[in-house]
Amino acid sequence: MRKIFTETLTMAATRWEYVRMRGVAPLPFLDTGRPTMPLLRSLYLGLRVSNNIFAFPDVPQLCTVHLTGVMAGSNVTLPWAQLTRLTLYYVGINRCVSILRQTANLVRCSLTIYSSQSESLDFLGSDVALPHLEFLSLETTTQWQPVDGFLSSFVVPSLQRLELKEIFFGAEPIPALEVFVVKSRCRLQQLGIIVPEEEAHIERYRLAFPSISVFYCYGP
Repeated sequence: MRKIFTETLTMAATRWEYVRMRGVAPLPFLDTGRPTMPLLRSLYLGLRVSNNIFAFPDVPQLCTVHLTGVMAGSNVTLPWAQLTRLTLYYVGINRCVSILRQTANLVRCSLTIYSSQSESLDFLGSDVALPHLEFLSLETTTQWQPVDGFLSSFVVPSLQRLELKEIFFGAEPIPALEVFVVKSRCRLQQLGIIVPEEEAHIERYRLAFPSISVFYCYGP
């Protein structure tokens, strides 16, 4: 029965354009070979626990990916270079950087970073160049892991909109943003500060960067 089910899914997958899967092992045929999905454009994948490696080598149309969970970020192999939209939710900070180094064609990117207290940061000192990126969102699920060096690792000359928690700026937000903009040589148009309520002092950003539209983004 499992074999018949797997074969049926494998044949059906050749017609899929949008796929959303969650669970331990979302679909059995993913870890039994090389699934062919020539029409797939968008993939949402959430893995709770799995030791298997899921590969998607034959997805020439894939451009949008959303991965949720530490396992999804670690156990999935994709043609990263062809993606234009990427969301990584609850994915380790070092794994995020590892993936981003392979995604030079991204236009939109949203990251919600998970880091354990024992995880050492091994990306510092090496830039992540995303020449086509226009939108970047940065959040974190933990407060104890220092992430102020994360933003400075980006080089994003096409960036127009940045949304992030203030923790990514570190102790001196204004100088940090100045360095980021100068280093990337981008013409940032919009800056959203992600806060649970109107508690961020965004007026200081407006005074320092009068040409940038600054606003609140409400989040957890």
